[in-house]
Amino acid sequence: LLALFRHPVERLISQFYYRQIATWDPSYRPDWKDMDVAHWAENVNDESNSLVKALAGLDHDADVITEEHLSMAIRTVGYRFVIGLTDQMEESVHRFNIFMGINESEESKRECMNQYFGHGIKRDNSNPHPMIEKGSPAWRALAQRNKFDIRLYMAIVEQFYEQNQIIASYAMAAWEWEDEVASDMSKAIEEMDEDAEEEETEGDGPLFDEFNNQLNGYLSAEQPTAVIHIGPPVTGSISLQISLKQSDVITALMEDGYSMPWFMLGKETSSESVLAACFLTEKKKAARMANDKNELCPEEELSVLKKLGDEGKSVFLSAETFTASDPGQLANFFESYWRVTIVYLHRWFHDWVFSMYEQTEKSDLWFQHGSFEKFMAANGSGDVHHVRFLEWFEKIYKYDFEWGAYQTFYRFKEHFDHVVALDYDDKHASIQKKVFCDGVPNARRTCKHFSTQTEEAKNPGEPSVYRMIAYDASMLGVITYCSAENFRHVAHLIRNYHENTLGLSQFDFPMKCLEEAMLERLIDLSVEHRRNILTTVPLSKADEIEIRTEYWTKVKQRSCHADTNAILEMPEWLEFFDALNKDGQCP
Repeated sequence: LLALFRHPVERLISQFYYRQIATWDPSYRPDWKDMDVAHWAENVNDESNSLVKALAGLDHDADVITEEHLSMAIRTVGYRFVIGLTDQMEESVHRFNIFMGINESEESKRECMNQYFGHGIKRDNSNPHPMIEKGSPAWRALAQRNKFDIRLYMAIVEQFYEQNQIIASYAMAAWEWEDEVASDMSKAIEEMDEDAEEEETEGDGPLFDEFNNQLNGYLSAEQPTAVIHIGPPVTGSISLQISLKQSDVITALMEDGYSMPWFMLGKETSSESVLAACFLTEKKKAARMANDKNELCPEEELSVLKKLGDEGKSVFLSAETFTASDPGQLANFFESYWRVTIVYLHRWFHDWVFSMYEQTEKSDLWFQHGSFEKFMAANGSGDVHHVRFLEWFEKIYKYDFEWGAYQTFYRFKEHFDHVVALDYDDKHASIQKKVFCDGVPNARRTCKHFSTQTEEAKNPGEPSVYRMIAYDASMLGVITYCSAENFRHVAHLIRNYHENTLGLSQFDFPMKCLEEAMLERLIDLSVEHRRNILTTVPLSKADEIEIRTEYWTKVKQRSCHADTNAILEMPEWLEFFDALNKDGQCP
């Protein structure tokens, strides 16, 4: 069966205005013409969850609807219908055409589609009427009486997007449709429904949790949505934030109903990190004030955010600084204006630990001072702020890794009802697509934008081992340099000599490595976090074996660092640096 579905509240409101003018329809109600819609919704309308009742086989006048009836209605839709949505009318008709074997490439069919969906076309069968705001008294009254229909509708929307994958596979054969193809499609839809039914028998799964979250949103629609992407670090936040500067992304987000405070201020770049600083823990706030001369929490930023809240506007914010915030303080502020969704990117813990160190090491603080001498003068010769990996790792191991990004997730779960954990390691989608398709509610246009984008190839950059050797050689007086530019050049020369002259790789230096017990604890905790955080994507035993095997294959390369003291005692390297100094490469 083919069916078009509409949001239950929007359908009822449209019906209210239609029956005022439909003199040709037996349901014509002229007495409604001068009636206030809120009065009608609260005192006159007697329709309640009619769609669930119809699909579950209940009488129209049935007073009691249960979760079982809702589940039955959802199964019926998934099993019996090719789904269309009125707010996706053109796409819906396109799917119906595929299912019925109508070839849209034929001129007559193309003209028909253009007639109804061409640019600037007015729909002849539509009934213009005033728009009713979500959260208005009329909306709330209708939503309250149709809770189950709203939950069913959210399930239908979910199935609409799931069916896209099935229907798309038949698009090329649409004009050669045969009974066996139709049968295959029915079986595919039936299998999808059986999977959903299995989830239901195991209790309320993530799908029903999402329905309840969406329902709460509609019932408290006077509260708009605030989506806060909190990172954590080294999970693609910078890539996401760079994309937010693009005008087409800003436009798509605004069309989806989301405002961004920094854009409202007319700034060219995101300032959410400054805004997030308003909610830092006291310890982090003191540290920030000691090291940052800029205003900690500019009133201008906070005022714009409050203004958006007062106006009932939904907002989207992204800043890793939120990971250091006080979730309780954050919840107290945001939940007074918005219903809040926290978006968190989960990365395998062992991979995150190594990447976190590598990012820290690559942020060489002396680069910020322009020269090594200025860096030493600023920090003192006895404190160079450069910690070896083994020292860094052993320090966090001592506290059983109970820190940073993963504690952030658990802390936020204590204060917010809706924390969405997304799989950073899923290679089938970009970070942007994951966030806006799976994390941000009702961001369809933004999701569609990133669904058509391709990721650019990433530059792997200079391996850190060569920078480390250049740094140690300078500290021991083997070489000298005067600027950050010289330092980078020395690292490049070291790499060229090692790989091209000696014919060796970055892993062929003398190495110092972590103890195996530490590495074992790291992968155990990584699997534990994965199970606790990504609960909607179960980790099978086979998947666990695969990730552990891959871990032990690659971990030696990442858990060891070059023994630069041993390297700088090797004759070939002493000769190299001697020649380097004589050639004036490091003036």
